[in-house]
Amino acid sequence: MNDLPALTDHELVVHLFAPAEGTTGIGAYRELGRIWSACTGELAMHKEVTATLPTAPPIDPDLLAEGPIAACEAAGDGVIQAIFRCERDTFCLSLVLDPANLVSWADLDRRWSRIVAGSADSLSDREDFLFGEARLYLAQSHQIPADVHHASPGRVPPGDTAGGTGLGGMSRELAAAVRAAMPGDVAEPWWRDGVLVPTGFAVWEAVERRNPDADARAVRRIAAVTAHGDGDTLSGWTWTPGGLRLPAFPRYLLHAARIRYQIRVWSVEQPELRRIRRETDEAISDLLHRLGTGDGDAGGDVDEISDAELFDGLQRLTRLELNDAGLALGSTRLREIRRTVEIARANMAKRLPWTVTPAGGLFADDRELASWFDEQLDDDSSYAEATRERARVVSTIVERVIRRRQQQRSGELQDMEDTLYQRQEWFTRVQTMAIGMVGMVLTAIQTFGYQLPLPGPTQAPMIVLLGAVTLLLSSVVFRYRHPSRHPDPSHSPERSRMASLGWLEPVAVGCSGAAGVWLAISWISYDLGSLASPAWTAGPAGGAFALCTAGAACFARRRATITP
Repeated sequence: MNDLPALTDHELVVHLFAPAEGTTGIGAYRELGRIWSACTGELAMHKEVTATLPTAPPIDPDLLAEGPIAACEAAGDGVIQAIFRCERDTFCLSLVLDPANLVSWADLDRRWSRIVAGSADSLSDREDFLFGEARLYLAQSHQIPADVHHASPGRVPPGDTAGGTGLGGMSRELAAAVRAAMPGDVAEPWWRDGVLVPTGFAVWEAVERRNPDADARAVRRIAAVTAHGDGDTLSGWTWTPGGLRLPAFPRYLLHAARIRYQIRVWSVEQPELRRIRRETDEAISDLLHRLGTGDGDAGGDVDEISDAELFDGLQRLTRLELNDAGLALGSTRLREIRRTVEIARANMAKRLPWTVTPAGGLFADDRELASWFDEQLDDDSSYAEATRERARVVSTIVERVIRRRQQQRSGELQDMEDTLYQRQEWFTRVQTMAIGMVGMVLTAIQTFGYQLPLPGPTQAPMIVLLGAVTLLLSSVVFRYRHPSRHPDPSHSPERSRMASLGWLEPVAVGCSGAAGVWLAISWISYDLGSLASPAWTAGPAGGAFALCTAGAACFARRRATITP
């Protein structure tokens, strides 16, 4: 047996897993279709596998049913076959390369890499669409007894001891052969961490665990070796057990790929969520400091907060609300991711129940990674909820302060309105009494035919004076009846309307002054036995009009400056 090669019958099985739902599913289906076309062209796979399935998937993904969708194979010896499946919410493109001629894993890997655009990492440009890729390097070995089966997995030690695996001292040579045949250059001694599964297969994963991106890796390279002559059993465990169904091990890898995909999503989204949490906490701390309820030196009365600070608080409150929305979205995304991970963990245990038992190798890595990620999601969700709770509490405090300030201002405004209303009522009553009195006097004079003992030249200026005084009283009452209630009186609509009639009161004062001067000149000239000419009257009356108008306008501006 020592003269026989350690590994024979090399095969490569590839499984691509992609989401089948939403816009991401449409992009993934298109990408898998491109790879399918490249496979059929490069490998000349034009032959039907079964008459019930087409050799290519349909163009429209909405027409797909669950299960195998398309299958094709190459003519000739060997097995070169591809199957396209829809497994509930996941697409799966599977390919097996088992040519008739003897080739190595490295040759098969290069052939597959050439199909997917010659990249060693075939998902480098497609990680946004695909959950992951599993490359399974299969082989047979005379160093594995045909009757090796276990109820639970055991380790494949690289040393001379059996370690309970049933391989005995041959495990060193087998691990060395797998290491030499595995494509790629991994610095870590991954071959020391093999595991013998209950079906009797020795399994390794070539991974550099010290790489910080290893947990989120999209491509997995796994070697599976069985006893010589047991290739069909290994094929049924990794490729298909018959009927084109997806076997248990690829289903296990599918759910493990979903977990690693969620880790990649989480790694992208977490920095933004942490930034929102940090900014929210900063806004909370500053608001508490301003309100005098924090740990800073601003522990004063809330009533001492200026209007500018209150307005700034309103802006920060709006920012808190926006951040709270971001926290809400981030928190719900964390719950969704965690639920996806929980479902994937349960499905992994369902497909391969023995993977929940203590063992090394890739199964232990998957189990520990899922457990760590679940705890990390729980921690992140708790921190996000705590920040949201703080934001809600502080928002309530700020709203309460703003509401109380508004109530105080509303009370002050109501008191001002009451005072102005009383003043308006007083002026209205005085004006009503004055007009009523004048009306009564005029009615009585007209009824009794009484004529005021006014000289003829003084009657006209007296009438003008009475009209001017009436206009003046009306303008004063109008000013007091329409005060500004706007928070900024200088920009209030009332002030704009008053400005359009601001000339009325000074003109009324000017008319009253001019009429008074006209009356005085007319009366004096009558007593002197002469009649003042219009030229003598117009000059002093015009001067009185200009002087009184200017004085009233100046007084009005001063009044507006002192009392807006």
